[in-house]
Amino acid sequence: MPASSAAAKVSWRPWTVALLLLACFVPRAVAAWQWDVLWGDTLHYLYASLALEQGDFKKGFAEFGLNIYPLLLIPMRHLGIDWQIAGKWFGVLMATCTVVPLWGWLRRMFDDRVALWACLAYAVQGKLITISPLIIRDATFWFLLATTLYCFWRAVGELRFSFFLAAGLALTLAVHTRAEGWLLLAPLLGWTACRWATDPGRRVRLVLGTLACLAVIPAALAVVNVTWLREHPQWGLLRRDHLQMLMVWAGTESELKAAPSEEDDLLLSLDWPDRAKPSRATAPPAEAIEAPAPLPPVPSIQLPPTPRPEKTASRWMLAYMLTERLAKGFTWVGSVLLLIGIAYNWRTFLRPEHLALLAMNAALLVISGLRYRTAGLDLRYFMPIVIVGLPWMALGGEFLVARILRLAQRRGELSLWAKRTLVAGLVAVLVLCSLLDGSLASSARMRKRALLGRWIHDRAVGTPELAGNLDHLSLDTFFARGRIAGVIWPRDCLIVPMPPVLVRRKADFVVLWNLENLKHEHMALLEQRISDYCGYRRVRPQGVPVGEDELLVFEKK
Repeated sequence: MPASSAAAKVSWRPWTVALLLLACFVPRAVAAWQWDVLWGDTLHYLYASLALEQGDFKKGFAEFGLNIYPLLLIPMRHLGIDWQIAGKWFGVLMATCTVVPLWGWLRRMFDDRVALWACLAYAVQGKLITISPLIIRDATFWFLLATTLYCFWRAVGELRFSFFLAAGLALTLAVHTRAEGWLLLAPLLGWTACRWATDPGRRVRLVLGTLACLAVIPAALAVVNVTWLREHPQWGLLRRDHLQMLMVWAGTESELKAAPSEEDDLLLSLDWPDRAKPSRATAPPAEAIEAPAPLPPVPSIQLPPTPRPEKTASRWMLAYMLTERLAKGFTWVGSVLLLIGIAYNWRTFLRPEHLALLAMNAALLVISGLRYRTAGLDLRYFMPIVIVGLPWMALGGEFLVARILRLAQRRGELSLWAKRTLVAGLVAVLVLCSLLDGSLASSARMRKRALLGRWIHDRAVGTPELAGNLDHLSLDTFFARGRIAGVIWPRDCLIVPMPPVLVRRKADFVVLWNLENLKHEHMALLEQRISDYCGYRRVRPQGVPVGEDELLVFEKK
């Protein structure tokens, strides 16, 4: 195992890392400058940070458990600038700094040449660039992922307790950032097993170091529990929703539609600028609201069953979807380079230290398949696999360029200048293909939520109360600087009586996105029922900044 050797020879210069940092920062800064998108999960981190800052651990840990994302947002909201701007550039900073541990790890696992090309591939990979500015989210985990792998490799290879402890600290932060951090145990245990088999004379030090690395997690949790969380020690290692996903997959718990939870209460306590601070205390109780006059019975209709795709997808279909999303995560040109790199370096790929990383990636794919049943397949889930696959993309690109140069030389001897020009042109084409394939379609959808929410804010009098789809209600409400009145499921509104939030006209605006793929005639019928039976008036698509036939926006008459 290469990790058993001493540190890699210093054949590079300090300015190499500086240039890599610059190469990573420039495209990510451009991406952050061009678009500013707030994602729904970031709002939940915001609400959790507000609760933690107020000492409400029950709400602060309700959704994510002990997680460093909300903790990072606490100081960002007190920097004197908009927390969204601070969070966005923090993501750019973390994504840029990821190249440092990535370089240190790959040059020891492969060599300086492969590490350099892999880091340059990281710098210009389209999907990694567009995801980097997301507020505090994925880039933070990428940095911890690369740092943990770097510390693991040096700890197991050099058997230095300082690196074992540093690896334990990085692993602790990683597992309390994203649940996928637990999969980093695969390379740790795998590389430890490789060193155990190849170096019997130092097994005691290896075992003690590995145990010290693993002991950092419970030790850190104990310290946090007896200090900061001494008033609230009831929290666990795994998130509640992740355990529920496993139970659903195992068939021990039925899937229920999500309902507004206690976290939604935090929406009602945000201190919006230039607005009166909304709270439930100032709102009249539901019993005090005068019920409207009885309405004629609403006829229900029989809709053809529209099972969710995750219910009907076969194993082969799910495997196809996972493969497709993984290819999109690598970008199409990156996927081709990856396959070429693995195919022409398969002996290296099958070495035990690389198989440990393959096991980690395979486990991540399995978890993504389980998560698809409840959370879909977001490209962000595959980015750790992309980062681990960067050296194979570099090897594939190196082989491809060498083969094309060889073919070109068969037609005639090439001068040094011609060779350099050809190589530069090939690299430029690969980079351009990756950048063009790196756009995120979901970012356009998020911008629509922002436009719609701001339009409601400008149109409303006072603090608007919104009702709508659960998936996007938090974003719509945030940008409208309003409050959540209730969650509505469009399909259910066609087959059951109107929800109380509409009958009692508790919502000032109703925003329904056709996320359930209802037919046009069903959407028209839904519009008629909400207008005739609930006293709302639809705002025509021409009057909404993101007017679409698949979007219904109502306001009180």
